[in-house]
Amino acid sequence: MQEIGGALLGLMAERSAELDADDRAVARAAVAALRELMCRHDAAVEDSPFWRTAFWFRAE
Repeated sequence: MQEIGGALLGLMAERSAELDADDRAVARAAVAALRELMCRHDAAVEDSPFWRTAFWFRAE
């Protein structure tokens, strides 16, 4: 489980500049891409209330 967590953190770190972009379109695209990649690494991300909230919060 720790390996998956590390992979997810690595994916977030790779896109941190895009996720924190002032341009809403760039940030939304980064969130969508990150979510897709994270779901490929861990299918539980798709159904996770935590991640659903995190993705929604940043995309809005």
